[in-house]
Amino acid sequence: MKRCPPSNQGLESRLYFLSKKHSIAILEALKFEPTRFLDFDFVSNKRIRSERIQLLRKAGLIKKTIVEGERGERDLIAYELTSKGKNVLQTLEEMSAALAKA
Repeated sequence: MKRCPPSNQGLESRLYFLSKKHSIAILEALKFEPTRFLDFDFVSNKRIRSERIQLLRKAGLIKKTIVEGERGERDLIAYELTSKGKNVLQTLEEMSAALAKA
């Protein structure tokens, strides 16, 4: 008799957005400092870049922040990891390390 796999639909749906191209790369780019939209140039398509940023913001992993410009320059809008985003990125890095050992 075959056993049915446990239902992971909830887990899969919560993690699906991370499987979209560039989502994890954007999180990694924010690991050390806030980053402007234009600096995510590894995502060449601006529409996709914008969609991924909005997806990560909606999930609560990143947030908009204001980076003060130097004297005489205007302030810039950038993105940074939230504490939730930092935790998720750390977990992803630990998973990657564990898989590398296997």
